[in-house]
Amino acid sequence: PNILCVLGGSHPSVLPEETLKETNADIVVLGEGEITMLELVKAIDEKKSIDKVAGLYYKKDDKIIFTGRRPYIKDLDTLPMPAWNLLPDLSLYSDTSSIHETKKHAQIINSRGCPFNCLFCDRSVYGSTYRARSAKNTVDEMEILIDKYQPEEIRFFDDLFTANKERVIELCNEMMRRKIKVKWCCEARVTTVTPELLEIMKKAGCWAISYGIESGSQKVLDILNKRITIADVKRAVKWTKDAGITSRGYFLIGAPGDTAETIKKTIKFAMKLNLDHAAFSLFSPYPGTEVYRNPGKYGKITAKKWDEYISYGKPAFIPHGLTEKEIQKYYKMAYLLFYIRPRNFLRLLQRIHSFSMFKEYFKAFLWSIGKSDR
Repeated sequence: PNILCVLGGSHPSVLPEETLKETNADIVVLGEGEITMLELVKAIDEKKSIDKVAGLYYKKDDKIIFTGRRPYIKDLDTLPMPAWNLLPDLSLYSDTSSIHETKKHAQIINSRGCPFNCLFCDRSVYGSTYRARSAKNTVDEMEILIDKYQPEEIRFFDDLFTANKERVIELCNEMMRRKIKVKWCCEARVTTVTPELLEIMKKAGCWAISYGIESGSQKVLDILNKRITIADVKRAVKWTKDAGITSRGYFLIGAPGDTAETIKKTIKFAMKLNLDHAAFSLFSPYPGTEVYRNPGKYGKITAKKWDEYISYGKPAFIPHGLTEKEIQKYYKMAYLLFYIRPRNFLRLLQRIHSFSMFKEYFKAFLWSIGKSDR
């Protein structure tokens, strides 16, 4: 009871008052938390009022107080390096995604913010303004990680790694200048890559890129405000393959505007693209998104509790014209049809390097044919 509990992250930033009411937390930190948390801890340590610390919601005398929003951090280089020294050896952390061939990996955020406005995306933490660390600052962190942990791979978890082409080229050149040998991967947008950029990324060690493709229907893409075309997707995947980089596509099942026909089109499109991997997710109307604010315009939110706002298992959202049963059927069908093909099935077998991984793949196969629950 005497310990102060502080929450931060996407959910508390979008729904700060609800978070305070529904949990035992005392304080919510909005958005980027580095400076806010530092000022908060200093105020508490010096026994000063926290009402002068911008970026907080907190409880006081059964009331909820808001201290005002804090501006986004303009210069990310002013932040200290993450406290990697507080972590144990990276080999103790298990792999989190089938696209990654190695287990021992580290994660870096090289930039923040995404200038696009997709219907399903919430940017309550990093905002819409793209801000990047300097190439020197990012590669400094890479060298710290390589020296201390010897990772086999570094994953960039930027909102949009390729938002600024010149910035990516500068970063890649800095990696090559310092002879960084660790392979790395990132997430990109199909309209922000070119053959020239992909070639430089490959030379600098990029081995895999994940693209948010979402749908094989142009109508659905337009509803989602993706601002991409089917032709854009085909070009980007081809260019990525030509550059010798592994490609993965993210797809949504049961998105606003989806029908049985558009979902079938999405599955066929995923199969026709020369992707190495595909990930299919159920559309989830996360708090802070347009669909969460105006669900009736697009369909119906079926999630009753926060832990039901997930992108797998039971749909949290049903678009107009579809049923929950239909969405679940097509969701399983997508995985089965994409990975049951001989080429992709062999790739899966080649990635199995432990009995536990074999069990996970086997369970996924049973789930896709309706023999088990996920």
